[in-house]
Amino acid sequence: MKLSSIAAIGLGLCTVVGTGVACGPKANGRVVIGVKDGPPTSSDGRTISSLEVDITRIELESKGSSVQQQGADGGSADDNKNEQEEDVIVFDAATGGARTIDLLTVTSFSALVANTTVPAGTYENARISISAARVVFADAPTISVPLILEGDNKKSKAAFEFKFKPAVVVSATGTAVAVIDFVPTVQKDGSAYHLGHDGEHDDSGEKHEGAELEIHGKVASFDAAKKLLTLDSGVVIDVSTATLELRGHAAQASDITVGQRAEVEGQLDVATGTLMAKQVNLE
Repeated sequence: MKLSSIAAIGLGLCTVVGTGVACGPKANGRVVIGVKDGPPTSSDGRTISSLEVDITRIELESKGSSVQQQGADGGSADDNKNEQEEDVIVFDAATGGARTIDLLTVTSFSALVANTTVPAGTYENARISISAARVVFADAPTISVPLILEGDNKKSKAAFEFKFKPAVVVSATGTAVAVIDFVPTVQKDGSAYHLGHDGEHDDSGEKHEGAELEIHGKVASFDAAKKLLTLDSGVVIDVSTATLELRGHAAQASDITVGQRAEVEGQLDVATGTLMAKQVNLE
């Protein structure tokens, strides 16, 4: 399996010219990655009130483009089709730190983890790498219990695999929304607890109608006339119909200033890539 980072998205797309192969730039498209939670369970029946995971990397796996070559006998190029699989890194803690998500807070909204450009194509699977996880039980609210990671990858128990159903199709126009539904499971073994996930009952896949997303960040700019807010991550947010709060109190658009921390909930417009905000909490 071939691994290519976001910095290397200029990989060529090869086509047949006569008996040779010519390569040109491959089209790119934009994809938004959200992480949500299915109902968590604990094997010993304890109620979970918090389940945090520290995400260090997210990779998408695609079937690479078919490179077709014509045989010496002039046969069909389809007879010599070679398909490659590529992994594309869409989030890496090395460039901005790990992302900590409490999975119990993203049951109705997905936490937006990445908004980036990748090679256009069909992505069938995702892999999340986690450095650490911990759980808090309702019967012991002051105790954070570390979880032993039980991922799906044979080489690393810190890697969790997800299959997109349906597959995520990234094109040169619009924005694809890929939601990874974690559905965590907590298993007790002796005195220790292990974190796994239920891959049979998740809802990972592309959301063609957009997705309910939650994002945190700092206000980088605000166009008061257009009611467009841009976060430091580059996400553009339309706040024209949003409910605004400043430190827990009702606010107006005039209260938005550069540098404020913002927590935004809304739905992505897949045609424009703009997040249509429903709720904006400012600090």
